[in-house]
Amino acid sequence: MTMDRAISKTLHWKMPQLKRAVKSGDVVGLAAKIDHIEFLLTGGIKRGVLVKSDGTLKTFKSELLAWEAIENIKGDSLEWSAEKIRFSPPPILRRETPEISLEPGRLDWSYWLERRPLVLELNQDVPKYLMLPEVHTVLHHVKDLELHFLIDTLWHTGARISEALSLTRESFTLDTTHNSYVVIQTLKQKVRGRPKKEDKSAKPRLVEIVDPAYIEAVKRYIATQKPAKGVPIFTMDRHNVSYRFKTLNKILDLPVGKLTPHTLRHSFAVNALIQGRSSSVIQRWLGHRSSESTQVYLKVLSGETGHLMYGMQF
Repeated sequence: MTMDRAISKTLHWKMPQLKRAVKSGDVVGLAAKIDHIEFLLTGGIKRGVLVKSDGTLKTFKSELLAWEAIENIKGDSLEWSAEKIRFSPPPILRRETPEISLEPGRLDWSYWLERRPLVLELNQDVPKYLMLPEVHTVLHHVKDLELHFLIDTLWHTGARISEALSLTRESFTLDTTHNSYVVIQTLKQKVRGRPKKEDKSAKPRLVEIVDPAYIEAVKRYIATQKPAKGVPIFTMDRHNVSYRFKTLNKILDLPVGKLTPHTLRHSFAVNALIQGRSSSVIQRWLGHRSSESTQVYLKVLSGETGHLMYGMQF
């Protein structure tokens, strides 16, 4: 069964049910689709639409009002009323606001690339990150099979380099885009404040794999390298990784400076964020102990409030 057929089985949720799911982290994305709201559940397989109490599609007079409703669902804005907003944004202005889409291939990557310098200038604590087209360019320049697969893995999982180097073939479950994932042993978590005397070891975490190309890359790499059971699939240690990245950086000219394994971890988080995934889900994927560690990525969207300004009277 293809992904398109899977997501065609649309869920119909009313506002209270959708709010509960967002609060619990079951919803990883919300998007305004012209006159209605769509959502995507954890794993990227099931999607749905917001409906009224009678079960019919909940529609809005404009895309602006749909985005305002999303802010209300997330609890990030003050209570709003459709009657209070009289003016819809001019079409030319609406196009200037990027769409955070639940469907792959619909993002305006050039917008986010142009926006990055401002984001980093206004938010000094936001780590440097790459956008999807840049990561693909990096992968294109990597000819070493093992390094290529390592970068691909960091990009698709958000793993720390120590976690990636400890992966074994048993870490991966490869079925279809509906049931493929990697189990990552969380090896490092920042502890805020004074550490407790008895600190339980971090639990493994599951990161879903939905990219068919990466699923095939994992199968091909394991088939080629033939790692033994329980043995790490990468032969590199951290020193060797550092050396290979240093060599790679000699042929790269990235706008954010030198590429490091942690750059790819940050890039994974930002990529998930601008595609509508919630901070709670990203926190789980990254293995952050505290939500505060994940909140810093939200600042990437700090300047994306234009849709809230549209319709205001001055």
